[in-house]
Amino acid sequence: MFGTQIPVHVIDFEGAPSYGVVEYGVATLFGGEISKTSTRLCRAFAPIDPSDVAIHGITYEESLSYAPFEDDYDLFSELRRSGPFAAHNARYESRLIRQVWAVPPIGPAFVKEGESAIWGPWIDSCALARALAPGLSRYRLETVVTELDLSNELSALALEYCPENRRRYHTALYDAIAAALIIKKLVIGRTPPLSRERFFSVKG
Repeated sequence: MFGTQIPVHVIDFEGAPSYGVVEYGVATLFGGEISKTSTRLCRAFAPIDPSDVAIHGITYEESLSYAPFEDDYDLFSELRRSGPFAAHNARYESRLIRQVWAVPPIGPAFVKEGESAIWGPWIDSCALARALAPGLSRYRLETVVTELDLSNELSALALEYCPENRRRYHTALYDAIAAALIIKKLVIGRTPPLSRERFFSVKG
């Protein structure tokens, strides 16, 4: 169902509530594979903490060369209409998108029949890994990818899709692809398939 017949848009944001989204990455799972991606850098609305720059590598001055994240409302609204969102530790992505746009247009609820006007519910690859791969040593994104033996596939897809200087953890599209591979490994084609309710763990 999700990720095969209905696309799942796996999202990662680099940023913080204090200065906003400075990079987004979207990796869409459809037909059981990553079918398309989208990414760009975005303008911060306040100076970026140096400790964050050390993690994601985006400076405030560099960010000023780009349009703000708010300009991509139409893109994210259309994604939400076509399929649910997912992320690793999805509460953070949910918080950042709601900080910019409180609600999207009315669209399918996905977790149940009918429609809703919220960005969620979200599929959380971290929560799925905890539930479906309980023997892992930790549930940080890099650890899950390594211990599920997904590192080589991630590296290959990063070469295909990610900007040359953004092919590492803590870059948005790389992390989105990593989370998509976790969902693909644990859920896509699973027998018996997960119920709708078990897919989703974050409401907002």
